[in-house]
Amino acid sequence: MSGTPLTSRLLSLHPTPFKAATQSPFLFHAGTGTLPAPRLCKWLIQDKYYQFAYVNFIGRLIAKINLITGTFSTKPERGKEGKESLEWKTLKTLISALQAIKVEIEFYDNVAEDYGLELDQEGEDEVTRRYRQLFEESSAPGVPMLWGLVVLWGTEYCYLGAWTYAKEQQAGSSIPTQDSKGAVAALHKKFIPNWTSEEFKAAVNTLADVANEWAEKAGVGEENSCEELWLRTLELEAKFWPSA
Repeated sequence: MSGTPLTSRLLSLHPTPFKAATQSPFLFHAGTGTLPAPRLCKWLIQDKYYQFAYVNFIGRLIAKINLITGTFSTKPERGKEGKESLEWKTLKTLISALQAIKVEIEFYDNVAEDYGLELDQEGEDEVTRRYRQLFEESSAPGVPMLWGLVVLWGTEYCYLGAWTYAKEQQAGSSIPTQDSKGAVAALHKKFIPNWTSEEFKAAVNTLADVANEWAEKAGVGEENSCEELWLRTLELEAKFWPSA
């Protein structure tokens, strides 16, 4: 197997789909302060459905962890130079992801209320349903843990990259700073800072580390399937952004 970490190898593939997933016109307008409120609300509604599917996704991945097959203690094994078991590290990482999405769901509702955004329950669209299906397939019983971890890392890595791109568009843009409410204020005072924070970057890096450790003990077939899952994630990310 290659000495290159799996996530690094995946990032070297499919540059065009990755650009489509992280540099959409929606994100450009979000960054420049020219995104209409209805477009932001449409995306936020679908992203809430994504969040609900994410909760179930993380729960299925946690259910795959068998601590008995790892170490019997949460402490590092003797001779492992302070390295905890992969199962325990994975559990901690997934619990952190679950806690983060719980905070995120509440964050959406609070920002929507504070900034006058209408998030009516209008039902999942086709792309959101396909994303939920990807979550379900990659975390189903009998499916390797690695597959779900790659999808989890992939969706978060794209999310970070997308909003980093939006943040970069702020430079040189005439963004109204006096508005106390509305889509522009919500994006630039709350959403974009939250989605490009150092805390979020650290969480994404941890997901990559965990996925790479599972890849080290995986067979070639498992790794090859990860390439397909990465491409599916990119394609869904690109389609998840509404037209601006």
